[in-house]
Amino acid sequence: TKEHWTAELMIGVCDNIRDDVQAFGRELITQYFDNGAGQEYLSKLSQHPSVNVQLFTTNYLTHYAGGALDKIQELAPYFVTVFSQVNKGRVAKVRVITFLREQALASAEIAKIVANIFTRQSVTLVLRDHTQYLLAMRDIQFKYPFIELPIKKRAVPSRLATVQGL
Repeated sequence: TKEHWTAELMIGVCDNIRDDVQAFGRELITQYFDNGAGQEYLSKLSQHPSVNVQLFTTNYLTHYAGGALDKIQELAPYFVTVFSQVNKGRVAKVRVITFLREQALASAEIAKIVANIFTRQSVTLVLRDHTQYLLAMRDIQFKYPFIELPIKKRAVPSRLATVQGL
């Protein structure tokens, strides 16, 4: 019953190396979720290396880290880990990119943290997410021009100028 499963115990089950045991732990957390332990779930589950647990953790980002500068700063290693999974964790990556972009556009202080994360990721060889990082950085730079980002605005020549040889 719910009385038998504390947040710490359920997180411990998720921390197992076996996929089936992790799945059971995620099921327990979903079934016996305690809103008061939401921060604990997010903090501890974000440290897990499993792609499945990383995806599960994305369910708590908006409610327990949204708008919280200190929490987003604390979760920076989690975000980098999610982004660093090569050919894995597509859904988690999309959720994290979306979350970070929204948070960055809501707060200049959070935007500085997100800018650092996206800058780091934009120079990796993984091209699949490259466009999303650049678009988010462009939006951050547009909203907060004082934040240093490694992107430069260039004028795009008009088609007429190209045809006329200008």
